[in-house]
Amino acid sequence: MFNFFEWLAVYNLTYILDDSTLRNMVVWLEDQQIRHYKVEERDKLRNVKSPDWPNAYSQYLEDLGISVDGLNPTEIVDSLLTVAIRLEYGDNGMCICKYAYRGFSKA
Repeated sequence: MFNFFEWLAVYNLTYILDDSTLRNMVVWLEDQQIRHYKVEERDKLRNVKSPDWPNAYSQYLEDLGISVDGLNPTEIVDSLLTVAIRLEYGDNGMCICKYAYRGFSKA
């Protein structure tokens, strides 16, 4: 199984426009990285074949505080990935700055 950063490295955002891929990616991000909902509250989001999934997705974005006004699907995914990355660094007690300035250390 890929870890989150390996997944990001191999994932091409041009495929996001495929509805099935988007739905499964959102579920994976929630289950593995974001974990905003309790496990038992994820059923509507996990039911990716449901005609009601767009409503569950909209509610999920709203619950995460992601405003979709004026954003295209790729920009919405970018917002989801940003949340996931922020949480991944927080989970591991790391700071993004530590890696951003690695090349400038004297060590």
